[in-house]
Amino acid sequence: MMRVPLSISLLCAWLMSSADCSHIRGGSMSWKPTTNASQIEISHQMAWRRSSSSSSFCNDATIATQGTLTVSAYLYCRVGCNSSSRISLMHGKCIAYSASEDWSLGEDSFIFNVPIPGIKYTFRLEDCCWQSIRNRGSSDSMRMTMTADLRPRADTGVMNSSPVATMSPIVRLLAGCQHSFRIPETGWSAKDKSVQGLTNPPYPGF
Repeated sequence: MMRVPLSISLLCAWLMSSADCSHIRGGSMSWKPTTNASQIEISHQMAWRRSSSSSSFCNDATIATQGTLTVSAYLYCRVGCNSSSRISLMHGKCIAYSASEDWSLGEDSFIFNVPIPGIKYTFRLEDCCWQSIRNRGSSDSMRMTMTADLRPRADTGVMNSSPVATMSPIVRLLAGCQHSFRIPETGWSAKDKSVQGLTNPPYPGF
């Protein structure tokens, strides 16, 4: 059975200690085929620091009017396309926010015309920055990567699609401890994904 890697980045696990986060709070991406073999639909949810700027601010009025979060962050096609292919801004309609935890969540989708049908593609969101956490290092640039394998599956003869996972942009964890939590997932296996947080993560904020 051909499986597509689940693309989830928990970009800001909120630790219960002094923290100074960048404008990125977290996100997820998924893709699915369309009726056109030369096109796929890419969906994304991105959470931003609500107080960062007017482009990331959301309230009840924003949701009621289907306002858009317009933070400048780009998705690139890094494998299967020209290596410098910038394919879309990651803008999205605001669907939720938290004033107390200082985040806004937007979602959207778009159609991507693949240069060559039936091959594997790698898409990557590249932006700044990871959060800066006390005793864990300074903020740094982040990458959120998704692989889309457009080859027909051997068992069904049709193109695969990625699983979809959604969760709160903020996960509260106790600093200095090891944690494990589950990410609800729907898709090819409808099973939860388990994520372990280490006491000394390789990247700040994860």
